[in-house]
Amino acid sequence: MIKDTPNPPVHQDYDTSTLHEVAYRAINHCLNPGKPIPEPSEGIFTVRADLGTETLLVNASQDLASISDIANHLA
Repeated sequence: MIKDTPNPPVHQDYDTSTLHEVAYRAINHCLNPGKPIPEPSEGIFTVRADLGTETLLVNASQDLASISDIANHLA
């Protein structure tokens, strides 16, 4: 009768210091993840690298239009 699965590999002696080092790094990674990355605020008046020039120009244009309307209303 033919065996469907091959025999498992012969047991090898592993270097225990390497296994301990790998286990320590894995546990240290899980238990000490480091500083959390702060969430960026959604306000437009914050320093954000992901705001494009077009967004800033649109906001400035809307601000100037609002100031113009207020000045016309008060005049």
